[in-house]
Amino acid sequence: MPKMLFLKTSFSGSSRYLMDGFRNMGWELTVVEVPFPKTDRILALALNFRFDPMEWIAAAQNWLGQFYKRPSLFMAKTRFCQDAVERYGESVDVIFQTQSLFMPVAGIEGLRTPYTVFTDYTNMLADKNPYWRPFAPAGRESYELEKRLFRNASAVFITNENARRSLVDDYGVSGDRAVVARFGAPFDKLPEDRPRSYDGKTILFIGKDFERKGGWVLVEAFRRVRQEIPAAELIIAGPQKYALKIRDEGISILGRIGDRERIGGLYKKASLFAMPSLSEPSAQVFLEAMAYKLPCVSTDVDGTSEIVKDGQTGLLVKPKDAQALAGRIVSLLKDQDLMKKMGEYGYARVRSDFTWERTIRDMDARLRAIIAGKGRP
Repeated sequence: MPKMLFLKTSFSGSSRYLMDGFRNMGWELTVVEVPFPKTDRILALALNFRFDPMEWIAAAQNWLGQFYKRPSLFMAKTRFCQDAVERYGESVDVIFQTQSLFMPVAGIEGLRTPYTVFTDYTNMLADKNPYWRPFAPAGRESYELEKRLFRNASAVFITNENARRSLVDDYGVSGDRAVVARFGAPFDKLPEDRPRSYDGKTILFIGKDFERKGGWVLVEAFRRVRQEIPAAELIIAGPQKYALKIRDEGISILGRIGDRERIGGLYKKASLFAMPSLSEPSAQVFLEAMAYKLPCVSTDVDGTSEIVKDGQTGLLVKPKDAQALAGRIVSLLKDQDLMKKMGEYGYARVRSDFTWERTIRDMDARLRAIIAGKGRP
């Protein structure tokens, strides 16, 4: 039985599927969660106090997210990992980490145990995005740390071809070690393949980061949609209610929802899913929507077009173009046959191309090959 040290970060919602998948393939896992340093967490809570506990935690997490690119934070997490590697590194066959926010050890070039990285984005790719730059660029020191991590890995599993090109072009990772390993749909079991209806009026948005996900652009577009389809409805789930001051008729703000059955009910009620992101590495929410046979309307940024196929499983527009977005939404809502056709194709695409079983199987084969050759670049 091969043994893996799994370095888990809370930023990666895919960890559960990865861990379960590897265990099903016969791996013995030692799991270590890599947290934000305790002092940063205390400071975040102190500076973002809210009377509602859920709002308090959310505000603190958002505040911490602004600083995840700092070299000092990268190295603090690395020191935490180094302790774990010193305890377990000699007893495992490979180290596997989620996201690129730290290294297993500071002296990465001297690490004897082969290690791999699973991530969906790079700092350089994020900093080149002309539509979404909420924070200052990561900077040379951050780029160099990330480059050391990537170039010394036995393999970097990346969730889309767009980010894979950044690994090769921006970081000098050899093409054979930059491996596309797509996200699977976030289900233990896909919804059943049943015919569904479309009411021609209900639009669904699900996303916590309302601004980055294009929420305000969608609200502007919806006002135009209502001029064409007065009965149209927009359901917004994900952002905290207190954070949005929207009073438009036809818009329902549900806040954060943890109940998966309730989320499923929203997908079943909607006619289409719309999330016109300004930056989007590999949003699993599109896979969720497609699994419920919803056509998706989004933007042609980052890796989105590798999930939402324009004209096949949905429609794409340029970011920040509310007028074009409204036009695409109206065209779909008025064409039930097209919504059904796109929904059926999207469901089939999820089943064939976006399953965790397929992704884990491909990674398992690569990891076992690395172990067999003790592959390190």
